[in-house]
Amino acid sequence: MAGKKTKRRQKIEMKKIENEDDRLITFSKRRSGIYKKATIHLCQPSVKAIANRFLGMSQLHNDNIHPLVKAYRHARINELNQQHNDLLRQLDEEKEQEKMLKQMRRLNLQELLQLDSAVDDLHQTFLAKINEKTAAAAASSSVAPPMYFHNK
Repeated sequence: MAGKKTKRRQKIEMKKIENEDDRLITFSKRRSGIYKKATIHLCQPSVKAIANRFLGMSQLHNDNIHPLVKAYRHARINELNQQHNDLLRQLDEEKEQEKMLKQMRRLNLQELLQLDSAVDDLHQTFLAKINEKTAAAAASSSVAPPMYFHNK
């Protein structure tokens, strides 16, 4: 039985990339392999130095921090930045919700005041009608009944 034939690791020919966008796309496609190599070869330059070299940037300074420490710091910074962004988003949502609740309270108070005024008007109209009917009934009879309903 013949073994499965697979392509072994092959050297990828690097071509000169002029466009910055193409350079970033190419880097993002090769990033995992580059980072893997960078963490395996501890005596080699840091991940940042490799990335800068690939992107054609000169290395600003040569630091002696272990690449794994740098990678951990970078991951932790990214995690903290993500948490910070999440908290800012939550804060913005809470502020928006607070604004909406304040507006709803204001509207509810205005509606309640209008409703109270309408009920008072209806009550006054109701009392006036009853008093009219009572007065009309009293005028048709000889004895005037006392007024039972009074306006506020």
